[in-house]
Amino acid sequence: LFGSPRKKTVALIDIGSSSVAGAYARIQDIGAPEIIYSVRVPFPVKSGKLVSTIMLDALDELGRLLVEKGAPILRQETGS
Repeated sequence: LFGSPRKKTVALIDIGSSSVAGAYARIQDIGAPEIIYSVRVPFPVKSGKLVSTIMLDALDELGRLLVEKGAPILRQETGS
């Protein structure tokens, strides 16, 4: 009843069969989560290369994008 709802910022990672996705979201005690930034990196399966190697390369790219592009947006939106 009193004060503002607590808010928490989280990073989400989703590994699918042909892509990886990541997002920064803001969750609070009351209400729906707010997606602040999201990105998806496809990893097409190529013959002669292990799927795990391709997926790890995509996860590296995802991490780079979350830091270089998502973090500035996160800071602008949340101040953190």
